[in-house]
Amino acid sequence: MKRKGFTLIELLVVIAIIGVLVGLLLPAVQKARSAARRAECTNKHKQVGLAVHNYADINKKFPAMRMAQLSPTSPNGGFGGFTLLLPMLEEQVLWDASQSAVNWGASWQRLTRNGLKLVEQNISTLKCPADGNVKKINGGTSMRLCMGDAIANTASGNPAEGRRGIFSGQNAAVLKFKDVLDGLSSTILASEDIAGVTGSKKIHDSVVQYVGSLGSFPGSPSNCANSAPGGIISGSVTGDNNRRKGCFWAEGRPLYTGFSTVLPPNSPSCINSYHESNPGAFSASSRHDGGVNVVFADGSVRFVQENINAGNSGASEVSSGGSPFGLWGNLGCINDGQDADY
Repeated sequence: MKRKGFTLIELLVVIAIIGVLVGLLLPAVQKARSAARRAECTNKHKQVGLAVHNYADINKKFPAMRMAQLSPTSPNGGFGGFTLLLPMLEEQVLWDASQSAVNWGASWQRLTRNGLKLVEQNISTLKCPADGNVKKINGGTSMRLCMGDAIANTASGNPAEGRRGIFSGQNAAVLKFKDVLDGLSSTILASEDIAGVTGSKKIHDSVVQYVGSLGSFPGSPSNCANSAPGGIISGSVTGDNNRRKGCFWAEGRPLYTGFSTVLPPNSPSCINSYHESNPGAFSASSRHDGGVNVVFADGSVRFVQENINAGNSGASEVSSGGSPFGLWGNLGCINDGQDADY
């Protein structure tokens, strides 16, 4: 008699085989998705680099990281470098809105489109698709401008000890391409950092506050380097929604749009006190496997491994010469006299 259908054992075998195949395919699918997100993020870094070059072609200088005014006739405020790049990022409407607001406080409240305030506008180029946190923040950014291997001077525009990176604090002297003496292909322009989550103690979600050794020159990252054992922050973190890292693309304070080449990628970020204007050691970070995307001053984008030589985390920052923070520190500097190639 001819048998119809499957026996129970045969059915279980088929299900088991399907389960094994799914188990084999799932990591490959996840890896492909991760590679696609990283590729898209790389492309966005290229767009930021191109925007800076287009800005420099027109203005004969880099954009400032933070300035009181966007133009002689514009209102006062803590506008950031990404605000200056708005026209180059195809955001002319937002640029016009920033110019027409009565003052910076009013510009925060100015409705520009889709019912969102100026600083709540979402700029796709500034959001890495691998950064799940930034997707939840209107006006958030994954992109950061490089302040070199500075620590205590990350909040100062024109520090007496000298400038280290392409970007510096409020009303800093703005550099030109010729000022990057270490070479455009060897000097970091920008990178990425995972946006913050209010109250989270996870290493990449928050900035550790009240960390000593960061506030006065020469600052040291020694207390910051070990502030998140096992990936969990042991101290207190910056508290409210307006003090999350990366929560305002339009602002120029380093907590929002800056990073330093002091601790290696995917290290903790720390601030001297609790306020967003305070100095600190602000690290690049990402959800990519093993490192971060970095755009150099020549516009090229490279993936920097988190195990890059970052020198001595117990050292103090310097005012001139080679960085004590290894190749990573050297790559962030404009004029340290070191042969830094990556």
